[in-house]
Amino acid sequence: LSDLYDHWSNQCQRMKEIAKQLPGIRVVHQDPWECLISFITSSCNNIKRITSLLDKLRSTYGTYICSIVIDIESSTINVYKDFNLSNRLNKIDSNKDGKFDSKT
Repeated sequence: LSDLYDHWSNQCQRMKEIAKQLPGIRVVHQDPWECLISFITSSCNNIKRITSLLDKLRSTYGTYICSIVIDIESSTINVYKDFNLSNRLNKIDSNKDGKFDSKT
């Protein structure tokens, strides 16, 4: 990325100033139509809802490309013997309204 910064900065004085002020800039190559729909759906919606709406639009009107399955095997009971499971579950699911109760 630093090579690109150098190249762009040599080509454009404005980019040179921007690169100094905003290190870590990223350029997203997004389809213009998807960018427009993302912008429209972002009005009064949170990221989870925007992602959900875009996923529904893609699955309904998009073209199938491929399928990726991520499968993770459950751990054995030995993994859990040395720590408080309810505390771990509460940390994993910190946005949950209720708390996991180890007494149930």
